[in-house]
Amino acid sequence: MSEQDSTASVVIIGGGLEGAATAWALGQRGITDVVVCERDTVGGGMTGKSSGIVRCHYGVSSLAAMAAVGLEVFEKAEEIFGTDIGFRQTGYVVGVGEANLENLRKSLAAQREVGVQTEEIDVAEVARMWPTADLEPFAAFGWEERGGYGDAYQTAQAFAAAARATGIRIRQGTTVTELIVDGDRVTGVRLRDGSTISADTVVVATGVWSKPFLAPHGI
Repeated sequence: MSEQDSTASVVIIGGGLEGAATAWALGQRGITDVVVCERDTVGGGMTGKSSGIVRCHYGVSSLAAMAAVGLEVFEKAEEIFGTDIGFRQTGYVVGVGEANLENLRKSLAAQREVGVQTEEIDVAEVARMWPTADLEPFAAFGWEERGGYGDAYQTAQAFAAAARATGIRIRQGTTVTELIVDGDRVTGVRLRDGSTISADTVVVATGVWSKPFLAPHGI
């Protein structure tokens, strides 16, 4: 490991879509003393297995609001990254049965309050979009015109390339085995080869592996 990589302002554990996007966002804010540690290859974990749905339709308002901000990046991807990231704006529809009719309407209203462009549409509109579907079980549908699907792997690669262009270091094949803690704060990470990276801030972006990774710290 180079001397440069032994310290950083920020260490990001995980080079999937979340880790790469975090690195890019830091770079856009002028924070470039950043090392991303990815145990395999960028986008090679959960990101490479993503269903690719792009939506702001979430029942938790904070998630809906964050997704609305993220959607703007998808819509401007070619301008931001200079490449196609696989985003296709086909729209997103969700249907519910009679028992969840009122919940859907409350959810759509809450989403609109945080800036999501979403509305209720009738069965005839859904039938036109999806003529082969059996719509009999559904009582109502939510429609998000700006939703669609994307390619999570391509998106992660675009974020990573843009982060590298700002000077951020992305280390593939670099497994973090533990957090280094001093008192009540994290001061860095230890790698599988025994070396360490000291950092002011550590970001854990390890997806489904976060729980066992953080369990020793009571999180």
